[in-house]
Order: sequence, then structure tokens, then C-alpha cells
Amino acid sequence: GSAPSTASLGQTFFIPQAALEVGEFEVTLTVSLPDGSVTGTATTLQVILDSFVVAVINDGAALFDHNQGTDLVLSGALSYDPVARVLGREQELGFLWTSCEVSVSADFPEGQTEPCSVDELVNAKGEKLDVSSDMLAAMAVSDSEPTFYRFTLEVSSNVSLPGEAAVVAKVFPGSNRLEGVNAVRLTNHLEDIPFSNINTKDFVVIRPDAEEGICWFYTLVAPSSEAGLLQNADNLMLSSDYEGYWRPDSGCSRLPLGFNRGVLKSGVEYEFSVTYEEQSGGSV
Repeated sequence: GSAPSTASLGQTFFIPQAALEVGEFEVTLTVSLPDGSVTGTATTLQVILDSFVVAVINDGAALFDHNQGTDLVLSGALSYDPVARVLGREQELGFLWTSCEVSVSADFPEGQTEPCSVDELVNAKGEKLDVSSDMLAAMAVSDSEPTFYRFTLEVSSNVSLPGEAAVVAKVFPGSNRLEGVNAVRLTNHLEDIPFSNINTKDFVVIRPDAEEGICWFYTLVAPSSEAGLLQNADNLMLSSDYEGYWRPDSGCSRLPLGFNRGVLKSGVEYEFSVTYEEQSGGSV
């Protein structure tokens, strides 16, 4: 190491993150009265470890539901290098989907877990991993019960050590979604936000997406204590400033569902159902 340094810093010793170096550092604190008559000393060893890339798959949820009849797309776009951010460097990330496993249970018990049989899903490179509906059908372990898939992503960086994340997809057999129905997006009225990181002080907008000729209904599944949430117009973005949003009398429409700031409560887990229909009828 570095040569010892001495500084009079008061009661708090603050080292900016950008100035930290990997290694062991001995820090000594000396306390004395103004006249120097009494002095006390304490020493501690601080170990600064390498930082890891924060790997994130999709919105960061560990488990999500999917239907076998639609393609499954996984993305590491929200991954980041915390050190590169602090240092103001441009992060250069590499993505490697290191493993894919199939099981009958979300616990992936030994003896009931197998590697994915599709070679393209192992050691695939790139920010996104596309798993077609045909692949899902070929790997399904049951025609009547869900199949669980665990995907692992390693994200490397030009600054920090590689980080790893895993996600489990619970894939239901068959197809109960219409052709042309895409994923539901969540926004704060301005930009997309992850489902696991909702700021209750922002607007929250649920935006389904589907081809023309398909409409949808919204239903609050949980919690039961909020049963009247969608029926109370004060909760929803309905004023003249926010035209074009779903309202309780909209019926089957193609409108997004918007909540005013502060309506969704912190610490409460909400579950909404989006039911799609062909506009000529036929629920899915």
C-alpha cells in the first residue's frame, strides 16, 4: 500500500466511493481533549472488496407466469455496473445466458430437474434471450400441469467483477391468449418502470398491448381490502388533463388503466388481471 496519512476530520470520517481502492486499510482514530490532557486511540482494519455487476433479468422479479402458446423473451437490459456509474465511466456490459433448467417444481428438486434440451438456450450471448413457443412446447414436462424453467444470466463489465441473476418462469400448457397479444407494460405516465420498483408518489399506468380487433377488461385480484379500487373514480386518471384512460364504464376497451399519485399504497402487493377479448366476442 499507500503511505499513511493524517487528517483532522472531526467525528465523522467520510471517504467518497469513487476514491476507494480494493485492499486492506488500517484506520486509526485518536480522540483528545482540547488541551491535550487526555488522549485515546482505537484502530480498525477496513477491507475494500471488488464490486460486482448488478445483473437483472426483465424487471427483477424472481418468478413470473407465462403461457406456452406465446414466445418468452428475457432481457438483461436493466443490469448495471455500480462502480462505472460512480466513476462516471461508460459501462461496457457483456451478457452470457449460462444455464437453462427444466423442472416440475419451482424448488427444482434434485432428481426432478434436467438441463434444457434446446442447445441454443445454453451459453447464448446477447442482452436478450428469445425462447419460442415451439421450444417451450418441446421442453414441457406435462400436457396438463405447469413446467418450471430456470434461466441464469451472467453479466460482465470492463470495470467490475461479473454478476449473476436467475429467474424462474412458470409456464402453463396450451394457449389461452389470442394471437397478437403482447406483454403488459407498466409506466409512470412518462417512461417504463419495472413491476418490482413502483414509486407510490408517481402516476402508475398499466398499458396492455395487442393488435387491432382485440380489447380488454381490468380486474383487481388482490388484495381483497382494496376491492373498490377500480370503481372509485377519484383513484383513476380521469380528469381533462389525462384523457384517454380507462374508466369504470369503459367496458371492453383498448384504453390504459391509470392511477393517480398516492393511490397505490407502499408495502401492499397488488395483483391485477387483464382479460382479452376479440371485439366481436370470445374471451381469452
